[in-house]
Order: sequence, then C-alpha cells, then structure tokens
Amino acid sequence: MQMLRTAFTVSDVERSLKFYCEVLGLTVMRDKIREGESYDQFLGLDHVKLRVVILHDESKKHLLELIQYLNPVSQPNKPAINDIGAANVCFEVDDASAMHRTMTSAGYRTLSRPIDFVQEGVLVGWIFTAYDPDDIAVSILQWAEK
Repeated sequence: MQMLRTAFTVSDVERSLKFYCEVLGLTVMRDKIREGESYDQFLGLDHVKLRVVILHDESKKHLLELIQYLNPVSQPNKPAINDIGAANVCFEVDDASAMHRTMTSAGYRTLSRPIDFVQEGVLVGWIFTAYDPDDIAVSILQWAEK
C-alpha cells in the first residue's frame, strides 16, 4: 500500500492557490472540473460538480488535492484544531522564521512565531502553526539537524 495524496475541501480554489502556491511554493500538477455518475456514486451526492486541483512539492512524493464543490456548494465548517475531523498538514522548510515573516506579511494568521520544538527533552527544530484561507491548520517545521 502507498499513500497517494491528502485532500482538502476549500471554499475558493483561487484563494487557496495563492496560499499553497505563492506562499508555500507548491506547483499545480492538474486543474480539472470533475462530474458524472461515477463521482455521484463515489461521493454519495447527486449532480456532483467539482473543481479539483492537484499540487506537488519539489519531491513529488506526496500530493495535496484542493477540491471546491461547485455543486452542491460546500457549507462553511471551521472545526477547532482539537475537534474530530479537523485537518492539519505539515511542511518542512529551511527557515521557519523567514516563512513566518512571509505568511504574516501576506496577511495569513499564525498562532505564534516559530517556537522551540522539543521532543523527549531534545530540541528537534522550530515549529509554528498557520492557517490557510479556510482555516485549515498548516504546521511549518524547520529541523534542527538534517
């Protein structure tokens, strides 16, 4: 078995692309409208029409899929980070402080500046949590040693 992708339902793909591509540096691999009986059956909805954008990082080992439901239109849902079903994705960066400056200057919300990330009494890196345009938690991690 192999993990293929992580998918997030978003309210506006264009707004999300600014965050994931312009700020985090991901690249669009595919941008398609999807609809038809197989999607209706697979998702358990009638008359499904989706915009599906698949993104990748430099490694291309893991894909991030952004899905905007054009029909039926998604309803806002903003679970807290500790709620069942809440999503979180983590990105490794070379400079967490620089990424924090980039995100905050672009107007994105963060919980804090990069903090020491300590596991079992050992500093393993620096980490902070930011939020994408739909308030999906995004962790940014810089390892202390690679």
